[in-house]
Amino acid sequence: MNQISLSADQPIWIYMTASHKRDARNLVRHLLETRLIACANFTEQWSSMYRWKDKVVEERETIIIAKSVHGHFEEIQAKVSVFLGYECPCILALPIVNGYPAYLDWLKKMISEEPAS
Repeated sequence: MNQISLSADQPIWIYMTASHKRDARNLVRHLLETRLIACANFTEQWSSMYRWKDKVVEERETIIIAKSVHGHFEEIQAKVSVFLGYECPCILALPIVNGYPAYLDWLKKMISEEPAS
């Protein structure tokens, strides 16, 4: 698969799914505490349909949209596998190509600052 080349500080949206909201909250809390993401939004349990092992599956899932930078994506991806337990987790990085400048500055600041003592 061809991937586009992004700088490490390129803001990204990270789209993920979790089978339980509790797992989603635990993952997001960990990513916030380790400053890998600036913030995240959750959906309530949404219906998802997909093909898995030659069957059409319908389940309820929580959708997570997190905001971060491209340089953190690989580490975030590793955490998703640990926290959510999917055999093949849905985790997609989407580049943010434009946005309110103050918000983008805030996003980068939230993931780069040292935690307050």
